[in-house]
Amino acid sequence: MIETSPDVDTRPYLVVTGSSAGGIDALIAFVSGLPETFAAPIVIAQHVAPGHQSRLEAILESKSVLPVRTIVDVVEMAAGTIYVVGPDQDVEILDGHVKVIDVTRKGSKPSVDRLFSSAARAYGERLIAIVFSGMGSDGMNGAREAKE
Repeated sequence: MIETSPDVDTRPYLVVTGSSAGGIDALIAFVSGLPETFAAPIVIAQHVAPGHQSRLEAILESKSVLPVRTIVDVVEMAAGTIYVVGPDQDVEILDGHVKVIDVTRKGSKPSVDRLFSSAARAYGERLIAIVFSGMGSDGMNGAREAKE
């Protein structure tokens, strides 16, 4: 019988990414390099112009061996799955779930800060946060929280 040491943290990791529209090449390079056995869920927030129809799910799905899903409500995250935040939406990470939040504020959508901050609270040291590109300051405060 194999026993696990009580000092070993077996809770899952989470990867979150943020980018502006110009970050598509970096996102493609990132997801195309992930193996089928990737052991964490990935949540991708990419800024999209208001009213613009995003094709991010289809683009990433064609470049990755992992399944890609656009978040539409509340989703229990699964390892080895890529979750895309839809245009004009924000999401928060809550205890193994990702949840769409109604957005009434002006500014960049989805909010990378909101994604990173909620993920940092929910996953702590088991969070990997990546900013691929950006305009303005969205993502800076969330990245600080993820680092802390």
